[in-house]
Amino acid sequence: MIIETSKVSDAISAQKLVKYLLSDKVDPLLNGERVLLAEASYALPPNSSNCTIDYAKRFGDLAEKWTAQHRANKKTPKSIAQSVTISFYPGCDAFPKDSVDPSRAIEIAQELVGDVAPGKRLALYVVHGDTRHLHVHVMFSTVCSEGRIWNPRHDYRLWEGAAEKLEVKYKLYRTPNRISRGEKVADIALDHGSIQMEKRTGDDSEKRKVKFQLSKILSAENIEFREFVHICRKSGLTIILTRAQNGRISGISFQRSSGFIFKGSQLNRDWSWTKLSSRLNFDEAQHRDIAYELERLKPRESRLELKQTHEVFPGETERKIHTLGAPNKTWTNALRRFRYESSSDGTRNYYWSNQKRCTRPAFSDCGDKIVTTSRQNQTIYLAMAELAKNKGWNSVEIHASDRQALIKLWLACAVTGLTITNFTPTNDELIETLAEAYRVGESEFSRKPRSTRSKVPLEG
Repeated sequence: MIIETSKVSDAISAQKLVKYLLSDKVDPLLNGERVLLAEASYALPPNSSNCTIDYAKRFGDLAEKWTAQHRANKKTPKSIAQSVTISFYPGCDAFPKDSVDPSRAIEIAQELVGDVAPGKRLALYVVHGDTRHLHVHVMFSTVCSEGRIWNPRHDYRLWEGAAEKLEVKYKLYRTPNRISRGEKVADIALDHGSIQMEKRTGDDSEKRKVKFQLSKILSAENIEFREFVHICRKSGLTIILTRAQNGRISGISFQRSSGFIFKGSQLNRDWSWTKLSSRLNFDEAQHRDIAYELERLKPRESRLELKQTHEVFPGETERKIHTLGAPNKTWTNALRRFRYESSSDGTRNYYWSNQKRCTRPAFSDCGDKIVTTSRQNQTIYLAMAELAKNKGWNSVEIHASDRQALIKLWLACAVTGLTITNFTPTNDELIETLAEAYRVGESEFSRKPRSTRSKVPLEG
């Protein structure tokens, strides 16, 4: 079982969460019925005759009243409830999926919550079946009936320890590399955007597909570097090598036909170039020809440009993102992290303030346009957008050969309040980008942290 947890701050947040949990399937691409079963503790359970919105409001208000009643005159917790998602193993070629029906899933979830957060608590259990893996959403009150606040310091260890006991008890697939067992976790979890995209589409993310392919290839013993490259090519994976300034190969990346590129160290700690080259018996002299060929596959340096235009009205999507505000403090005042130096041709080159020796600028102000060659750094894109805003630009054009970098630059401009006149991400790209930036799911785009919360919902 995989456990994900988050906090529910107040009654409004609880109402929105319950509404999401009980709402019918709205995406025709998703397979299967969404809500399979719902039960509640110390509250009336939802049923088909209930209006989802009405039930969500009643349950949210009840959660707030429960907290106030059982804390009496004591200080209330910062979060009135906890949200937990319990996902069961979907199965693969090597292992069958967990044999769990909705009733058993709720039984396991109740036992899990009881082990980790003991005591009588207001709770809602909802089983979803619209993805490859059956999963249970739980929302339970932070305060128990005796008025005690549940607030453990290392809650992930408690959840993992309890989950492992239940995996043994109910003969479920045992999740490898438990942190609670003190095991080293070589595998790196999916990023938040990939997880939310999987939840929405019910399909594996590109990152998971690459990880699965590599795991299958590397499961073979005594595999040699040339053979590894050949097998990867047959399975649709392109290998890209990076050479350091000292002339030695220093990194390895993998690319599917879709165009997404992932560093080996981003997928698994055992797939860094240092460890893979040793495992695959890579020899610089023996494999010089193929290394040179794979090195040439490295994408050319991408140049991103931001130019002023004179369109007056803001785009609808950009306006809503600007209304949401910055995801967190690191998305504000980015320009202050850079210093500039003027060149003889009038260009202002901006360098990182904390780097004394910089051979190449992070970005440059060429007067009519702002340019960079960075393909990944969101802070640089935010600083470019802030600089454009300071120059009095209200609407801009953005250009880049790398679409992922272009989307990040677009988001930086939208958050800063600039209108982008020549580019808009697709709906899927928008959902994944916002899910990663704001650390929420698609349905939660209207409920951000209180400091930046907007009453205007974002519609893809």
